Amino acid sequence: MLLIDRIRRRRSSASSERGAAVVEAALIAPVFLLVLFGVIEISSYIFDVNASRNGARDGAREASTWASASLADQNALFKARRALGGMSKRVDAVIVFKATGPKTPVPPACITALQGGGDGVADLCNIYRAPQVTNPDELNFGAPVQNCAGAGLWDRCWPSITRNDVLTETSRPDFVGVYVRARHKGVTGIIPQITLTATSVIPIEAQRASGS
Repeated sequence: MLLIDRIRRRRSSASSERGAAVVEAALIAPVFLLVLFGVIEISSYIFDVNASRNGARDGAREASTWASASLADQNALFKARRALGGMSKRVDAVIVFKATGPKTPVPPACITALQGGGDGVADLCNIYRAPQVTNPDELNFGAPVQNCAGAGLWDRCWPSITRNDVLTETSRPDFVGVYVRARHKGVTGIIPQITLTATSVIPIEAQRASGS
């Protein structure tokens, strides 16, 4: 009888331990999954933020390098799209704009035009939406004059040919900025979709110099 009682007590003790382990696992699992999903979401968010910044920075550098060349904006879009990587499929718009200094934000008038469905603001910015960013065909660039009120080439509101790339004793080339707006979509569905924006401004590289 003593042996049987000992066996029963051991079985009861093992069963209690298994039950306690199940309860502990049930309590810990949600916390573990929440932390895991949180790490995944934060990592994904940081990746998209960096991709947006890289797209704006590389696009601005390319626009600066091409200066007043007819395909300046096309090459800026190509470079921005490449830097955005997989996030380029979630880009809402890219704005190439004239800036007055290295820290100039995208002009409010350009944001208003973007929200209103416009193509840009005369002598200030060109607005490119997702399909244009995805496929910036060179046939759509190279506007010879500003014609923002009409239809035509995509860069007609602020033609690259009108951008100042001359360095003189009294003046310097224009600043060119690139603004990127894209959507961050969560991986796990824990957080809602977030709109990300990034802006980069760089002085246009001087192509000509004048002592006058």
